[in-house]
Parts: sequence; structure tokens; C-alpha cells
Amino acid sequence: MEIISYCIENENDYAAAVERFGVSYQQIYSWVRKYNEKGIEGLVDKRGKRKSESEMTEAEKLRTENRILEARNRRLKTENALLKNSRNSKGGGTERSKTRISLHLCSENARRWVCNNRDL
Repeated sequence: MEIISYCIENENDYAAAVERFGVSYQQIYSWVRKYNEKGIEGLVDKRGKRKSESEMTEAEKLRTENRILEARNRRLKTENALLKNSRNSKGGGTERSKTRISLHLCSENARRWVCNNRDL
């Protein structure tokens, strides 16, 4: 906040703030812009934090639901391919069995992702 105050008090002299505080021009500019747009709340670090459903816009809710459905669709396609391969396979250590194992692992990863992201 000290850097932002200094910059604003000196008529947005970013170069002086860079020299005084040793922070990059882009960073100071970004902080001042966020402060001017949203006040102190604009400076809160929100990286890696998900919005609750009540904070999401309708478009964000739809995008989230779409991502979950796409992951589910990929998982089901993988499972279908796995089932087809297992029906057509006559056993043995062929390339086909390696494919089945890979498909199974992909399916498990997709299933875990969907289960862990249901609340998005």
C-alpha cells in the first residue's frame, strides 16, 4: 500500500516509484490500476481460489458445468473403447493389452478429476 500511496501522491510517477522501491514498472502500474478500479479489495491475491457458486455469473456457471460434462464424456468414451478392446481381444501380451491398460489409466484420471471438481 505504501508504494501505491507514494505513486498516487506523486501524480502517478511510476519511474520515481520504481527507483525508490526497486519494484518493476509493470508491477507498480498493475497495483495502481487495480487500486483505482476496485480500491483495497482489488489488491487481494485471488490466485488459485475458486469462486463459490453464489459468486459466479451465469456464464461462469455454464462454463464450469461444460468442463465437467466434457471430462465425463472423455471418461465414458475411454471406457467404451476399453470395453470394445476387451471384447475383441483374445488375451496375450499384445499391443492391444497395453492399450487397454493405458485407456484404463486415462479413465481413472478422468474419473478422479470429475469427482474432485464437481463443486466448480
